[in-house]
Amino acid sequence: MEKVVIVSEDGCYETSLPIEILPSLKTISNMLEDIAPENEVRMPVPHVGSQKTLDLLREYAERDVAEPLEHEIASAEKIAIEGWEKEFFERLERVDEQTYLFQLVAIANYLEYNRLYHTACQKVAHLIEGKTPEQLRELFGMPDDLTAEEKERLYAENGLLPAEAEL
Repeated sequence: MEKVVIVSEDGCYETSLPIEILPSLKTISNMLEDIAPENEVRMPVPHVGSQKTLDLLREYAERDVAEPLEHEIASAEKIAIEGWEKEFFERLERVDEQTYLFQLVAIANYLEYNRLYHTACQKVAHLIEGKTPEQLRELFGMPDDLTAEEKERLYAENGLLPAEAEL
């Protein structure tokens, strides 16, 4: 097999990944156990909203192959994000880039690319840490669908004052 091509579900976007990254992509590795393609594997992936998301996936995979990280991580382990990986994720913390971070989480989860998945999840956790419900709704683009009366009832049920709920 010569290459792995990741394609958006709708077929609008695609990117090639280095063949050396295959052991890290559990979904594709498992699929290859069942079939033996000759030239390339084309893997449709959900949650791809742009070519930039796939370009970021390719960039991360290429860096991961060129400068491998020292160890595989366990899901609950806090990761020391350093070097090229730190620079990669710092770019995605900017407000105008966060959508790509969220899409990378979904893609890495789908492909079972554990290092990318856990590191990206850690960055998302860092982004939401200490945020109020209103700030979280804004971050994730979620509407506030509770009426003032419903909010008051929830505050009362949980023994909070409205000002405390926003802390």
